[in-house]
Amino acid sequence: PCSVFIRTPYRRLIRNKWQLETDTCNDCCVSFWCPVCALCQESREIKYRTNKQYNNPPSSQFMV
Repeated sequence: PCSVFIRTPYRRLIRNKWQLETDTCNDCCVSFWCPVCALCQESREIKYRTNKQYNNPPSSQFMV
């Protein structure tokens, strides 16, 4: 439960850095109900966006 206070702002930073659609309510819910899922999503998003080979992610790939 405490992870919500850490993960939600971190997810917002990720969204802001790469101009992803902001969804604070969803970020809070994902961080609360499944913090492992949140970590996996964040890791995948960072890995994908920092890989120079993939500058434009497909439209179907997004952080929930």
